[in-house]
This record gives sequence, C-alpha cells and structure tokens, in this order.
Amino acid sequence: MASERVTTWLGEYRRDGKIGVRIGRRGEDLIAEFPNLATLVASRSDGTARVDVADGADPEIVEKLSASAIDALMRHLRGKLTFHAAAVASGRRAIVLIGAGGSGKSTLAAALCKEKSATLVADDTVAIESSDDLGLSSELTVVPTQKAVWLLPTACTALGFEARPIGKRPVGFQRLDTQRLTLTAIIALTFDTGARPVLNRVRGQKAFSLLANAVIRLLIDDPHSQALEFEQLRGLAAQCPVFELCRRRDFSQLGESVESIWRLLDNDEEECAAQ
Repeated sequence: MASERVTTWLGEYRRDGKIGVRIGRRGEDLIAEFPNLATLVASRSDGTARVDVADGADPEIVEKLSASAIDALMRHLRGKLTFHAAAVASGRRAIVLIGAGGSGKSTLAAALCKEKSATLVADDTVAIESSDDLGLSSELTVVPTQKAVWLLPTACTALGFEARPIGKRPVGFQRLDTQRLTLTAIIALTFDTGARPVLNRVRGQKAFSLLANAVIRLLIDDPHSQALEFEQLRGLAAQCPVFELCRRRDFSQLGESVESIWRLLDNDEEECAAQ
C-alpha cells in the first residue's frame, strides 16, 4: 500500500542545529535515519533489520554507526538498555559517563585511559545488562562496545594527540579481553563556572531524570516499551550510585576532573555507595 511507504517521524536528535538522527515508522517498520550516512529499517514483528547506506557516505563513519548507535537501537527493540555515553574500567570495575552532546564524555574517557591507564570500555554507546530484565535487581554489568574514542581537534590537542584539520578522529586504546564488567557508578557531566570541579552524589527524581535523558530509543511511542524502560531505570537508579560532575567548559579543569573520577573508580565499592 502507498501509505506504508510514507515515514511518520516521531522524534529527532539535534546537535549544533543539525539533525543527527530521526526516528519514525513506515507501515510496520521502525526507521532510524542518519542524514547523508545511513538508514536503519527494522521490523518489529520478527526483529530483522537492514541498513541502507547513503551514496557517498564516509565508510569510517558508517562503520562507527553500525558498532554504536545502530546496535543500540536494535538493543532497544529487544528491550535492552543502552545509553548515549562513554565508559572506562579499572580492573573489572567500570564507570559510565553520560551527558548531553558536547559535554565531554569522550574527552574524559580518553584522558582517563591516557593519564591513569584506565581501560576503554565504550565510546558513544554503553550497553548495560542484568539477569533481571525487568527490575535490574541483580548485579549490573557493562558490555564493552567500542575500541576507539572519537575526539574533536581541540580535545586531541589538549590530550597531546595529532588532530585532523576538520572533524573528529578515532584514537584507539587497549580494551579488556572480557565480555562483561561490573558497573560501579554513573557520572552525569555538566558545565559550570566554579573554581574547581565538583562531584556530587544525586538521588531520587534527579538521578532518574539524568538516566532517562541518556537512553537511546527506537520504540519511542510504544506504551509497553515505555513501561519496561521505566522499571529498568528505576531499578538502575536504586542500585547504582549516580553522580553529577560540574566543571568548566574549557580544558583548564581536565586534570582535576580526571582525578575526581579516578578516585571514585579506584575506591572500594562500599565507599562509592556511601558518598
């Protein structure tokens, strides 16, 4: 039918005024369009999907999308929780960094790997698992997803990496040879004008809201999916310590921010929960 060829757009994500991805439906199919790059077409009925690559799209960027955002959208179709985030680990313990686009997630992850020998777990998307799919009441784990951090030229320069003239470049780091890591804490990154970075524990509605704003969604108009996500986030906020790190927008407090996160990651689990 002709109506099934028409896409109804339900939501979009913008950065710097440009659409990064928009989500919609086309008949019974779910659509995620990354303009000028690729389009994900997923069938909700049988879980199958295809990716249509745009003519002239950068293969490197498309590969990154397939390993991050597209995989995250398919996880949401299966009722799994994935965040727009970065993550690093010390040993088998991982910390997840969430925040709005441009909040410095990748930069801090790269700085922790470079300055503190943390291990890269993920950049761009972070997959969280639990044996309890509804309430996340058992041990929470982070699944490694990406091998490189994508950094803007200014971040590359600040960290001592060679920068591309324009656009982000991938910087590879060592990754643990394991499939799962224990989730220690989630840190929401924000900007402020204070004299020093401030890391504070947040709870209740604020913690829930910070987590909800970071979720990657494909089923955005489905009541069952919304109810499942609510229960997952409620269980996550109740079990995993959530923090907010406020620091200046420039790189002047990068070192202090790294120290704050590293102390949290290197603490005993009981100390982290008590903060």
